Amino acid sequence: AKQLIMRLLHKASGSIIILASVLPAADGFAVVSVFGRQFDMLNSVILPVRRSLMLGSVKEIDSENFSNVLSSTPNLAVVEFFAPWCRVCTAVAPQYERLAFKLSDKATFFKVNFKQNKGLSLRERVFQLPVVHFYVAGVGRVNRFSLTATTAGSRLLNEVSRFVDAGEGESSRIDLLRTLNSAALGPLVRYNALIQSLQGLARADELLSSEDDVKTQGLQQVFLTDERRLAHLEEIFVWLDEDGSGTLDADELEKAITAIGKQDDSELDPASLIERIVIASGGREAVSIDLDVFVRIMTCKAVQEFGSPQKELLPIFKAIDVDGSGTISKDEMLGALENLFEALPDPAYKQVVSSVSLPAAFDAFDYDSSGEMDYEEFVTMITSNFTTAVEADKDLAV
Repeated sequence: AKQLIMRLLHKASGSIIILASVLPAADGFAVVSVFGRQFDMLNSVILPVRRSLMLGSVKEIDSENFSNVLSSTPNLAVVEFFAPWCRVCTAVAPQYERLAFKLSDKATFFKVNFKQNKGLSLRERVFQLPVVHFYVAGVGRVNRFSLTATTAGSRLLNEVSRFVDAGEGESSRIDLLRTLNSAALGPLVRYNALIQSLQGLARADELLSSEDDVKTQGLQQVFLTDERRLAHLEEIFVWLDEDGSGTLDADELEKAITAIGKQDDSELDPASLIERIVIASGGREAVSIDLDVFVRIMTCKAVQEFGSPQKELLPIFKAIDVDGSGTISKDEMLGALENLFEALPDPAYKQVVSSVSLPAAFDAFDYDSSGEMDYEEFVTMITSNFTTAVEADKDLAV
């Protein structure tokens, strides 16, 4: 007991304690005497030291060091987005601190102040507080979930365990994720961009009419000044502009629509999509969309859908879910992507689809190992990397 107390005192003060002794106490708890002053071991030494150690278990990061810190974190990075005015955030803080201390050998815990880092929170699609994201270096965000005051502790414990623990002879989820490279998800990101673009062009009139809404102009400006996003939109535009004319015509868009295949969903039905695009343009011959108009349309669409990220990926999920089962199999995913890049060639992405990296990504994000991916797992997989990072790394796929 004396040695334990001495170690605790040393850790608490940062210096060696002298003239300390352990005295018996009537209630069974030891009393520590330091320089003649007596302290209750439990309340004056152990608990304060433990609180002190726990308070140092969570590191606060911001937009300046966010990427560097997470990319250099060797184990699972757990990040809570919070705000000082958020009552639930305040309520779950002690539980978060305790688990950060308890699970320090399995994960590194961080927190981000939403109020001071709104740009970062926008980029990370943080729409409610408190929310926790998991990150794996080299892969990106691999999980996200909201916390409540009553279930924060158990939810955090279960989620961390799901990623880092493994059965005998098995690889943990985080080990599987570490085998991936960002390019593995490039074909899916490209497929999603195609569907989002076609849906946006089919609603061009409606979307462009919202440009003058003063309530959304601030958010529009954020999107229009995001250089990475603009570069991604330009790359999609060039991909669709097969003749290099600088405009998208009806024939080019019809070919792109055909590439996603026949769909039961009326929103994705090829005949319906091309008809709506033609009507929005004032006739088939009048279909002529330049890069500037394309960016404006897609920006208005992004602003309109900003508050409902979970719905944003439903179109691509439905497009891949050919049998309408509500889940996606590996064969369905690979088949949809093979058809896409056969119709709209892109050698780099076609190579990714035919390599082992995309099937490996499916297995890594199939968290329940069912062989089928539900919508929640699919959203996690698609959003695990920033789109621009995926696009930039596509040549490193194989």
